[in-house]
Amino acid sequence: MSDATVPVGFRPAPPFSGHVRGSSSLRGIVDVIDFLYMAFVFFISMNAFVFLGLHSAFWLMAYAYAMLRIAALFPAYVTVLSRNWVFLLYPALCLLSVLWSDVPTQTLRFSLQLMFSVMIAVLIGMRFTLDQIFIALTAVLFITVLSSLANFGGAFTPAYDHRNNFKGIFLSKNVLGHRTVLFTVTCVFGVFLISGLRLGLRLALLAALGVNVFLISISGSATAVGLSGILAVGGILIWVMLGWRGGWTVVFALATLPLALALFLSLGFSISPLSGLLELLGRDTTLTGRTVLWDFAIRHLDENPLLGFGANGFWTHPAFQNQIIALQSQYGEGVGGFHNLILELLIMLGPLGLIAHTLAMSTTLYRSMQRTRRRGDVLAAWALTLTLGMYMMAMFGAQLFQQHAIPWILVVVFGVSLSFRNPPRRHRSPRPQGFSAA
Repeated sequence: MSDATVPVGFRPAPPFSGHVRGSSSLRGIVDVIDFLYMAFVFFISMNAFVFLGLHSAFWLMAYAYAMLRIAALFPAYVTVLSRNWVFLLYPALCLLSVLWSDVPTQTLRFSLQLMFSVMIAVLIGMRFTLDQIFIALTAVLFITVLSSLANFGGAFTPAYDHRNNFKGIFLSKNVLGHRTVLFTVTCVFGVFLISGLRLGLRLALLAALGVNVFLISISGSATAVGLSGILAVGGILIWVMLGWRGGWTVVFALATLPLALALFLSLGFSISPLSGLLELLGRDTTLTGRTVLWDFAIRHLDENPLLGFGANGFWTHPAFQNQIIALQSQYGEGVGGFHNLILELLIMLGPLGLIAHTLAMSTTLYRSMQRTRRRGDVLAAWALTLTLGMYMMAMFGAQLFQQHAIPWILVVVFGVSLSFRNPPRRHRSPRPQGFSAA
């Protein structure tokens, strides 16, 4: 899990120059195209504008360009891939599960799409620094959030689900909630923590943050409401803890009062902070049916405890369709997962799947934590906060295990980009920076 040093030429030099032979103008054109490709992948993996019916075509285009660039960068790509083999474990195990899946066609399709997602994410991670990734992701989130606001009256597509919860241009309120949480963290870092940004950009991000908060308030997503606040504050505390000398002491002192208050209310007045929080968010103890889904998963764990049902082998299994339809009739047609990453992995692949996925997550968390602590890189703290946030959301949502989805793609992109040593001791600006071997 240690940082990897890669020879010069495997990383882009300013302002996005890559390992391309030819004139500097040609290299610059390729670099700009690669950057636009990164933004394009982030855009289509957001699951925004799916109603256009072009998503399959978009992903075929993404596959084709990735294969072209991987071929052009093949020696460097293989070197980077070999140093980030941990991210291949989960998709490789999914592919292997074709051997025991009762629906091998569905498993194979899922696994190949997941493997392609990892290959694309590795390509992006090796080509761009966190600075450039921050710019691309911020721009895409900005566009999708503003587009959701523009769809407030349903100008593009129905803006509300069957429960009259706002979903904007996304597939569901939960997808909107996930993206708004990512944007909340990104805006907080851009407005308050990253130095060197122009005032106009900070004001634009501050205004976008206001729009984002408004969308969260009407989305009906309790996860988005709760985690947006937690991660906004948590991101700042992470930066203070890891980026400041003596920051642990400051955070511990700040955390003492709320922890003491929660303990006092729980022991002195028999008040459950969790129940109070759920009541405040308008949710019951079933977490909008999530505990029902969790019980449903637990009842089936013993059927294939060692290897699971295979990747995507449960929700497409003919034997469970009647039960699944009953759940969908009660909680919505979009129910296609257990809304808990751990249960999902155990059902799909058994304990080995959970281990393989956890190793990948741990690698990205470790690398971002080390970069923040050792080099004072605020964007590493941003990547750490987003990764932690996505993992927390995956405990209550059907995400972080799916193919073609932004959570898993970001985990791999962050992990690969952080595997390169970046010589500056302290990050100053989100503008592109070059790479030289440490």
